[in-house]
Amino acid sequence: MPISSVEKDLDALTMTIVAEFPVPVRRLWDAYADPRQIEKFWGPPGWPATFARHDMPRPAPGVARHDRRP
Repeated sequence: MPISSVEKDLDALTMTIVAEFPVPVRRLWDAYADPRQIEKFWGPPGWPATFARHDMPRPAPGVARHDRRP
């Protein structure tokens, strides 16, 4: 993931990640909104991610995921 910056707000329990992707906005949004698609690219290579809960694109999104060590 081509990350430009990461900002953490410990009081609000939020993290903002800024990144640039060489794809149309619609394709990127669809990839993040679909838990099966996001599992394919989230996390480091070789560490499969499984999203048990992915409440996007709601106003207050929440994510529950776990990674499996290779």
